[in-house]
Amino acid sequence: MKNKLIKFAFHWDECSLDEYSKIYAQFGGNTISNPTILNYVSTYYDVNTRYFIDRNECDGYDAAIATWDNVIAGDKKIARKHGINIPIAFDEIIIPQKPNQKKLILPFSTKILSANHTGAVINALTKLNSGREVCIVKPISGKSRQTLNRQLNQFLSKGGKIHSVNSVSTEYFLEIYSDLFFARRNKVAEIEQTSHFLSRVDNILFGSYLSFNDEPCAAQFITKTEDATTVYLDYINSGRNMDLKEFSIGTICMWENIKSAFAYAESVNKKLRFCFGKPTHDYKDRFCIRQKLMRTVA
Repeated sequence: MKNKLIKFAFHWDECSLDEYSKIYAQFGGNTISNPTILNYVSTYYDVNTRYFIDRNECDGYDAAIATWDNVIAGDKKIARKHGINIPIAFDEIIIPQKPNQKKLILPFSTKILSANHTGAVINALTKLNSGREVCIVKPISGKSRQTLNRQLNQFLSKGGKIHSVNSVSTEYFLEIYSDLFFARRNKVAEIEQTSHFLSRVDNILFGSYLSFNDEPCAAQFITKTEDATTVYLDYINSGRNMDLKEFSIGTICMWENIKSAFAYAESVNKKLRFCFGKPTHDYKDRFCIRQKLMRTVA
């Protein structure tokens, strides 16, 4: 009955993962709406994943969505309910949607719909959404860039090194990250699900870690996915050696990864959307702009 109501009232049909994947390939979307990620979650967690397509009158399509337990896939509460603790950001959802076309009604709820859909979804609004925002990395220029490059060069001149996370094995990077995560928080990082995820989803790690006197000292866990027009990076978490106080290694590591992110996006001729998640720390405002998230009334 609910499927018939969704189809009749909102023009959405249930579809297969293959059909959803074709729409994603054409219109794009961020990491949490990426079909590879959705397929992993539906394979290993009982979240009742379903896919829907908004068909138009010309036998084409205008959008697609995936759902978990009858809410739009990517909801953090659903992830927690099912014990999903993989290194994926549950902060913002960008669904595959045809640009500059008709406005949609999304028949499922979410509180983290991206500002990218502003004006394109009839039943989405920023009001009554508890001020939810995400931090999106901005280009850094002028004196800030000079200061950051000076800090980086000082670190390198005194024994610091930069290492691509893709220059070492996944297992070794996870060992480095786990040790530095504990050093920063005195808390053990979740590694079992992370290792399983990385062994089955290829080429998702991005960025560099730092070493000083050949000992790893700072690392960020960053994921990367792409669509036809955009590179999507998500900053998941980080760790660092808290005893190394001579340098601002957290800032240096962050700056190196931001520089690399813009350089990579330029090399593949795509836009960059690098999300630092919720505005939980002051340092994010140094590198990011804030964008409001929308909730759907469904």
